[in-house]
Amino acid sequence: MNDIYKYLQSLNEFKFDFSLDRIKKILKYLNNPQNNFKVIHITGSNGKGTVAHFLSSIFVNAGYKTGLYTSPHLIDVRERIKIDNKLVNKKIFNDCVLLVKKITENKNIKLTYFEFLTVVAFLVFKRQQVKIAIIEVGLGGRYDATNVDYKNKILSIITSIDLEHTNYLGKTKKLILLEKEKIIGDGFAVCNIKEKRLKKLLVKLHGRKILFPQDLFEIKKTIFKQDGLEILITSKNSELIKVKTKMLELIQTKNVLTVLTAIHFLNKRKNFHINDKTILTGIEKTFVPCRFTKHKKGYYLSVAHNPAAIEQMLKTARLIAGNKRIVYIYSSLKDKDINSIFRILSKDKNIFVILTQINNERAIDIEKLKKNIVKYCIKHKVEIDNFKALKLAYKLKKDGIIVIGGSFYLVNRFI
Repeated sequence: MNDIYKYLQSLNEFKFDFSLDRIKKILKYLNNPQNNFKVIHITGSNGKGTVAHFLSSIFVNAGYKTGLYTSPHLIDVRERIKIDNKLVNKKIFNDCVLLVKKITENKNIKLTYFEFLTVVAFLVFKRQQVKIAIIEVGLGGRYDATNVDYKNKILSIITSIDLEHTNYLGKTKKLILLEKEKIIGDGFAVCNIKEKRLKKLLVKLHGRKILFPQDLFEIKKTIFKQDGLEILITSKNSELIKVKTKMLELIQTKNVLTVLTAIHFLNKRKNFHINDKTILTGIEKTFVPCRFTKHKKGYYLSVAHNPAAIEQMLKTARLIAGNKRIVYIYSSLKDKDINSIFRILSKDKNIFVILTQINNERAIDIEKLKKNIVKYCIKHKVEIDNFKALKLAYKLKKDGIIVIGGSFYLVNRFI
């Protein structure tokens, strides 16, 4: 297994090569394994991973053998490829990696890290004979490795649009949407987007094949509890739906609406028969690590890394902390909009930020973080060592709370 991991690490994890030719060739050599199961394809600036997990849990609860492909992972690369919400078996994973390795070497086609794992996921799902696969986009949509031809794609989902990866996807929300909507093709899509101009653009491009959750459901009340949320929702026919989730962030209300709309469509148009109890139980069972989740040692972990997600994280943290201090241990990758993030953090008058360093080639330089945070008059300290940063946080928090976040690559050190 160690040799397998070493080989995967030798691939360029952070290379973005915007072409689908290579992966399509490899899939063709493997007889297009992605055509052996139904597919739900999910993109979005925020929420796509959580929506994918919610849907997977619902389908497993409904009795479907379900594949789930998400990224990135926190500890074990097999977290990306799950069967019925469990890590893929090591032997099956190894066998599929070795097969893809053999094909790529024989055909002299070099795949990126993400492309390679995407092919492995499709192979695993075929071998495990899954009935439905939930596939999360890695970056964008148009040229993402997951945006290949699927014989049985039953639905696409766009969870949200926000400014992210602007150096790759474009400088405006419209440009980013135009990248992400390319996963839709000729099929139907659920798009949880509220901006009128973006909604109009989607309707112009896809007509009545776009479903907006706001047309079917309305949030009546959200009750925040220490162990999760209770969300009261009304449907178009005035039915009251009470949803419970173990997830704490208020943004989960939006994700839940996306999921309810997706299942509503599949029941109505794709001959699924998933009842309300199965849906609600699936959502309630779902727990996605590090989406503002509490560690046994008392601190909170959040992988929120763009302005919209940081804003939602801070709202939830403030609900928990009340008027007490929030100590936020933060670091970031180079491509993040740190000025917008610091602007959001500066609005909270009882926050203390500890800047720390990620050991990663894409990490932003600590001096740049320090230079930018000063402009926003945020109380802060710098501690390059991650674990010393946590010790410092315990000293500074008084009777408040500690949140660690900004990047998967920082959060995974504290799981």
